[in-house]
Amino acid sequence: MRFFGYAVFLAVPLMLPISTRVGAAQNLPACNEQAMTRQGNEITIGLNQLGNIFNKDLREAHSNFTELHLAAGGGKLKVSGKNNGKPVEISGPLQVASGGALKLHADEILQNGTPEKGLMDLTGKTLADYAHFKDTQILSARGNDLYIHPDPLLNLSADVTGVSLTNSSVILRFASQPCR
Repeated sequence: MRFFGYAVFLAVPLMLPISTRVGAAQNLPACNEQAMTRQGNEITIGLNQLGNIFNKDLREAHSNFTELHLAAGGGKLKVSGKNNGKPVEISGPLQVASGGALKLHADEILQNGTPEKGLMDLTGKTLADYAHFKDTQILSARGNDLYIHPDPLLNLSADVTGVSLTNSSVILRFASQPCR
């Protein structure tokens, strides 16, 4: 009887990490396999699919931003669409920001095809003065930076540690498995 008690006493600590890992994996959200592919801690999502997800969320939030289209080239992400019905285009490098968000620094801002960034800089205005994303958790703006929050956008649960663009997709690397 005493041997059985010692065996249980020694076995329980060895079993805890296994059950904790299994429980954590079960708490991960399911990957949206129609929009993205996952390999380990890396997710690849097409820019068209990502644009569709943005548009759906912005529509549900009754945002002034509509008809977003994403494109990549020269290491930059270009986001074009409409703000209050007027054509707008923002482009710049996409990089990882603190807290697992992605940051698009607006190097160029066009409205109705006219460059606006220089005039904005001259008057002390920034992208955040015009880009208001109330009622949505997927986007925010500070200064001339547009922040994309992948967790609520793609239903993931991990911090982004790396990002790269191809002509037709974005590849996100995470600190841990972001979905199952």
